[in-house]
Amino acid sequence: MMLLSITSSFAQIKVAILPVSDKTGEVKYALKLLLSSSLTTAISATDGYEAYDRIDLSSVLDEQAFQRTGMVSDDDIHKIGAMTGASYVLITEAAPLDESFLVATAKIVDVESAKIEKSANSIISINPNQMKSDCKSLTDELLDVSSKTKTTSEVKKSASEADHEYVDLGLSVKWATCNVGAAKPEDYGDYYAWGEVITKTSYLLTNYRFRTSGDSFDNVRFNKYNTSSSFGSVDNKTILDITDDVANIKWGGGWRMPTESEFQELIDYCTWTWTTQNGVNGYRVTGIKSGYTDRSIFLPASGRRIDTRLDLKGFFGLYWSSSLDPSPFYAYKLNFNPNSHGTFPDNRVCGFSVRPVCP
Repeated sequence: MMLLSITSSFAQIKVAILPVSDKTGEVKYALKLLLSSSLTTAISATDGYEAYDRIDLSSVLDEQAFQRTGMVSDDDIHKIGAMTGASYVLITEAAPLDESFLVATAKIVDVESAKIEKSANSIISINPNQMKSDCKSLTDELLDVSSKTKTTSEVKKSASEADHEYVDLGLSVKWATCNVGAAKPEDYGDYYAWGEVITKTSYLLTNYRFRTSGDSFDNVRFNKYNTSSSFGSVDNKTILDITDDVANIKWGGGWRMPTESEFQELIDYCTWTWTTQNGVNGYRVTGIKSGYTDRSIFLPASGRRIDTRLDLKGFFGLYWSSSLDPSPFYAYKLNFNPNSHGTFPDNRVCGFSVRPVCP
């Protein structure tokens, strides 16, 4: 891809920004203007690139037809390039997701070949300040800009937790920068049923590790982590043993799964910002205590596994805690989407992500 070869030591590469199209007709004109302006600002702020958005579309194409279809012919692309001197054209379509967010799809097109160099999609906040950040993440992906290198104040490595990085957010525990099974913060990683330490091709009650019999809530029996005789032998264990904690099994050292109260601490004493990092939706969670406001972690919206399906990815994040719910059929999870985040009980046979913590 040609864009990859451009650095700040070369001439600025000009990108022509077309107005945001809206096939549904449900996105307010003011929001489209704001989104287009934010994309222009984001590209102009990228080293090696210059955005150009002063385009007289009436001399190139039918604006109403463009708004209805979002289509631009090869000849139109060539004309825009000749008219603006741009090397690339950015074409963006928006549609409403809900009252607070838009779904945006964008593509970079080479004006000479009229071929799409790269495309990406993202959930964009309608809040002006957050929209700027969301658009920068989107354009960084389109232009193949690597994520900012973390400073030592943002990420610290503990000798006792070798090979895995954590961030001290000023809380009672330190939070890993990646999920179990992930190589970088944006990776979803692996999915585990509660208390299981291996991945599976299907996540069902009938193949759950601690089930002894039964195939429904009404008749299931468990042989561990049970506080009710209605569900089998009672052991009153409400926190996973370290031998059943996949974070410790996979990473060792002092790593373990967070408790429900530690997730609640993360909610209560950090700011949560829905964003896109390198093309992946999720939350940027940032410390709010004095001395920790420059430190954050990213939690990708990795979805869940039920039976053989992976669903809700990109829109929901579901992360197991180590805490059992008072009803032993359930365990506590962190649950988030673009509009909310909190801790809730869920069926312990589901496959969720795991984000470790350490002392």
